Amino acid sequence: MPKRKATPTKDDRITPPASSTEFSSLISKFSYSETALNDVETKSSSSPPVTPPKSSRTKKARAVSASPSNSQRNPGYAPPSAYSHLPTPDLDCLADNLILLFIGLNPGFLIQHAKLTLFAGVATALANHCFAGATNKFWPLLHSSGITTLRHTFHADKSLPSLYRVGVTNLIPRPTRCASELSKEEMLSQVDVVEDKIRMYKPSAVCVVGKGIWDVIYERKHFGTKVGKDFKFGWQPVRMGVDERWEGARCFVTPSTSGRVAAYSREFQEILWKELGAWVQQERGDIKEGVETNGTDL
Repeated sequence: MPKRKATPTKDDRITPPASSTEFSSLISKFSYSETALNDVETKSSSSPPVTPPKSSRTKKARAVSASPSNSQRNPGYAPPSAYSHLPTPDLDCLADNLILLFIGLNPGFLIQHAKLTLFAGVATALANHCFAGATNKFWPLLHSSGITTLRHTFHADKSLPSLYRVGVTNLIPRPTRCASELSKEEMLSQVDVVEDKIRMYKPSAVCVVGKGIWDVIYERKHFGTKVGKDFKFGWQPVRMGVDERWEGARCFVTPSTSGRVAAYSREFQEILWKELGAWVQQERGDIKEGVETNGTDL
């Protein structure tokens, strides 16, 4: 026979306290005395502190993982098919009667991967303008040297020939992430193409923006002989585009203006570019300050 459930008596039921005094008396049963709390604190202070376990990863390991690896910064050769989905921009800014023609390497483009910004700024290849990287020093140096009278942005590249008698071309037309994705053979094969442009437009001088580009040009023009250890930036004892009817263009070499190249101080580059700028201004004649930009986006 099942047991009957006991009916709670009046004394077993919880009755709300009638007053604050009665409430204090009720909760006092569940409070700790000051002596008991002191005992607990004494026991806690006497025990050794708990030290969180050390991470197995060292600070050096964390620092390395927080920055791009060498293979990310300088990947190996990438064939043209690797970036065939990207547009091949027409970056040539050419015209007759140029004083100076800049020769860059190739259109670069920039990649962001997860939280690591491997290359910052707007891609030159996608922007369809020359030297469009956010950290590229080309446009500031162009102005501080006196070659331009205003500090332009890359949006003004197509106007350089008409405004300042200055042009731009590249050794390689196809875009890559960085120079290491181009082969030496590919660069050597393009030197003759650039020289054909020089013969066609006949600038008074060319400025090669990057020692690596000059190494390739020199080697091609000297049948495999490499640039000597006595090389110095600035004017070179070599001319480009020489033929039987023209003496060719003088050559000036500067370090790359890419933000990724930090081997040369800004002061060194300023001095070098001012030497080039002084020559350009002398050859070009007077251009008044505040030259009209014809609506060019600065």
